[in-house]
Amino acid sequence: MDKQAFIEKLNSLNLPAGEYYILSSGCLLLYGLREKVGDIDLCVSQELFENVLKNKYHLDENNRNEYGFYKLCDDVEIVVNDKNDSKYKFEYDIVDGYPVQKLGIILKDKKKRNLPKDQKDIENIIKFLYENFEICNAKEHQEYIEEVATLTQQEWGKCGLTDEEFETKVKNKIDNIKRKLNEKDYCKLLLVFRQELVGFVSIFPNDCDERPDLTPWYATMFVKEEYRKIGCSKILNDAILQEAKKRGIKRLYLKTNLDNYYERFGAKYIETLSSGEKLYNYTVS
Repeated sequence: MDKQAFIEKLNSLNLPAGEYYILSSGCLLLYGLREKVGDIDLCVSQELFENVLKNKYHLDENNRNEYGFYKLCDDVEIVVNDKNDSKYKFEYDIVDGYPVQKLGIILKDKKKRNLPKDQKDIENIIKFLYENFEICNAKEHQEYIEEVATLTQQEWGKCGLTDEEFETKVKNKIDNIKRKLNEKDYCKLLLVFRQELVGFVSIFPNDCDERPDLTPWYATMFVKEEYRKIGCSKILNDAILQEAKKRGIKRLYLKTNLDNYYERFGAKYIETLSSGEKLYNYTVS
């Protein structure tokens, strides 16, 4: 079915807003990355399934396939989100007024399968992402700071914290980021796709207790898992080096546990720190 037929069929289901979103190929159709699809796959809320769809379409386990989808009719299948499902989280984007699965999640799934039919989709998705990626400064877009702080704590913070301890750490990070945004040698750049945070990178005045003599530092390079291995880190790297140049910074320092990673972006090895991390520098030109 083409886009018009898809939308007509979807509208005929009369599903309430906020209780479902479109999955996979239907999303690509609405994004303009496919011309036709064979059917409609949807993720629906537990409430919508139990209160409406289960009885209306006489659904039981016999209608459920090996992938967890129920067949509503010949060209519509649904999977139920139970709010604990890590694969079908109830998070979505809006395209042409319709809720669609986030493009990064679709890309991740297709890369994992990597079937011949997925490879053209992967190519088209990556091209579309690159055409719509934006770099912005957290100073002008503080609506992202809470998510940045949360991801920073998850990635580099102490493990085994209670929920309360974790929330306190995140709050402290939020306050710290906001307080430092106007400092000369502090910056946090964001990579964004359609208002979704994809990744971030920073400049800090200090980032190594062992080498307090060195400043400033290239720090907290982060890309969400679903957007990794498509070049996002290079986009962020190039952006932060350009920002450093604009600020008159001639050299940036970096410490990392990664092997043979930042060298490809031009970082030069200096020494190994007592922590085991490697110390590098960038010459900004």
